[in-house]
Amino acid sequence: KFRTELWLSALHTRNSVGGASAISMKDKFESLLAQELPQEVIADIEKDLGRTFPNYLRFCSPEGQQELRSVLRAYAAHDPEVAYCQGMNFIAGILLMFLHNPADALAALVLLMEERGLRKFYVRSLSLLQVQLWQLGKLMSPKLCQHFEACGVVPVLYGAPWLMTAYSADFPISFS
Repeated sequence: KFRTELWLSALHTRNSVGGASAISMKDKFESLLAQELPQEVIADIEKDLGRTFPNYLRFCSPEGQQELRSVLRAYAAHDPEVAYCQGMNFIAGILLMFLHNPADALAALVLLMEERGLRKFYVRSLSLLQVQLWQLGKLMSPKLCQHFEACGVVPVLYGAPWLMTAYSADFPISFS
C-alpha cells in the first residue's frame, strides 16, 4: 500500500511542478492504444507477455496480460524511437502491481523513462547500460573480476538483466 501511495504522490508532484502532466498522459492513454504499431514491436511485446512474472497470478490471467500489453503498447506509441525493448515488460509489470491502473502505470513508466533517465537503457545504442556495466566491472575487486572473466562470466551476463528490469526478473518482487 505504501508503494502505491508513493507512486501516486510522485505522479501528482510531477503534475504540480510543471513536468509533463501525469493527468494528460492518462488522458492520452486511449489515443496511444489506438495508434498503429510496427508488427515487429507488437510481436516482441506478445513474446514477452508470458515471460513477465510467470508465477504472479495477475499476469497469468488474460486480464492481467491485457493490462500489461496495453501499457507496453501505449508506451511504444508514445516513444516510437525506443518503442519496446526486452526488460521494459518487468518495469511495467512492477508498476501495474503497485498502481493497479494501466493508465497510471503508463504515466509512471513515462516518468521513469524520461525524467529519471531509464530511457537510455533501452535506446538502440544501450548507452546507459554500457556505462553501468563498465562501472559494475570497476566496482568489483580486480581479483574477482579476473576470475569471473577467466571463467567467461562477464558483467553483461548477470548485470544486464538486473539493470534492465530494475532487479525484478531475478530477485523477489519485494527487492525491486
